[in-house]
Amino acid sequence: MTIPAYVERDWERYREWMALCAKGDCRYRDLSASAAAPPVSFPDEESRPRCPGYRASLTMEHAQHVLRSSLCERHRAWWGRRQVWLQQQRVRDAAATKQTAKTPWQEG
Repeated sequence: MTIPAYVERDWERYREWMALCAKGDCRYRDLSASAAAPPVSFPDEESRPRCPGYRASLTMEHAQHVLRSSLCERHRAWWGRRQVWLQQQRVRDAAATKQTAKTPWQEG
């Protein structure tokens, strides 16, 4: 069965991204947990393509081509580190607020 053009186009794009990621050209490589997102551009390289953090698989289900995407391993690892970092920030902020907050019955 022939792959529809729109699926083939997207599948080719994902394959390029997965190849870049496998080479280490991933936007999420060495990204700090405190970073809200990867940088839009990298100062050391002008227009080098990089994996945007996604991978995909192409399967046949019920006589239809199905393209499923998910986070690449580096993106998934960064997301896990990011969630831990955010939780630590919330605990730190709550502790700081608790120390400075006054209870309703305190004056001044």
